[in-house]
Amino acid sequence: MWGFFIKNIMIRMIFNLDKIAISFAKKIKKSTKKDYPAMVIACMDNSQRFAEKDTSKSHFSGKLNAQLRILLLVKLGGDCGEKSNITNCKNFIGSCAEVHAVNRLLKKMNNSCDINKIIFSTPIRPRTM
Repeated sequence: MWGFFIKNIMIRMIFNLDKIAISFAKKIKKSTKKDYPAMVIACMDNSQRFAEKDTSKSHFSGKLNAQLRILLLVKLGGDCGEKSNITNCKNFIGSCAEVHAVNRLLKKMNNSCDINKIIFSTPIRPRTM
C-alpha cells in the first residue's frame, strides 16, 4: 500500500515540474530571440519546498556548487568546461540544462539539499514545440 501512495506522490511531483518546464519553454518561445536553447528542465528537492528551472547553454558561467562539482568529477571524470574522461561524449561537461538547474536550486537552498534526491521534470525542447 505504501508503495502505491509514494508512487502517486512522485507522479504528482513530476507532473508539477513538467508544468513549470513547459511554462518556461513557452515563455522562451514568445521572446523575440529566435535562437532557442536546445533543452529546458525543472528540478525540485525531495521535500517539495523549492523548485528551479534553467536551459542548456554553450558553456557554464558562474560559480559551481561544491557538491555538484564533486558529483561531476566522480560520475563524468571531469570538471565544467572539460570533456569527460569516462564517456565518449564530445560535449563539454556543464553545458546541459540539468547542471544549470541543480546549481541554481542548491544556491537557492543554501546547500541544504541532498543532491542525490533531486527530482527532474521531463526535458522540454523549445525548438520543436
